[in-house]
Amino acid sequence: MWVFVLFALSRQSGWARLAEDFSQNKDRDPIDGIKYKLSSGKMNNASFSNCILIGANEHGVGMKIMFLFSLFHKPLFIPWSNIKSITLEDNSDKTSIFSSLRNVYKGQYYRIELRDHPEAHIRIWKRSLENSTVPQYCTVMANGLQQVV
Repeated sequence: MWVFVLFALSRQSGWARLAEDFSQNKDRDPIDGIKYKLSSGKMNNASFSNCILIGANEHGVGMKIMFLFSLFHKPLFIPWSNIKSITLEDNSDKTSIFSSLRNVYKGQYYRIELRDHPEAHIRIWKRSLENSTVPQYCTVMANGLQQVV
């Protein structure tokens, strides 16, 4: 049952589709220096609460799923050149049964849009990045945004 749930989640979220183009390859991708931070976010309509590991360096953004949930979720590396935009958005005024029961999905989040995958809706909650033990993460993200824009 667990295997089926993880398989369905990788398909519904779009993670499997992104992995076709952005599957992380240690021999090919410049992932040196990426320090991953446990974060929360959404990909399309699938929620990943405190199980996305995200990091960045001057070459791009790396994303992977915690080991327990990583089956069918290959680590991703998205070069800055493939990121169309990263915007800071706010959904504090939006309500849903889930956000009213748990305040996890209220507040500001980074919306990441990709050049070649307009169907991918990636949102990483700003709150989960603010408590980062990796201070250079936000700086690297800001530098990357300047390259994109």
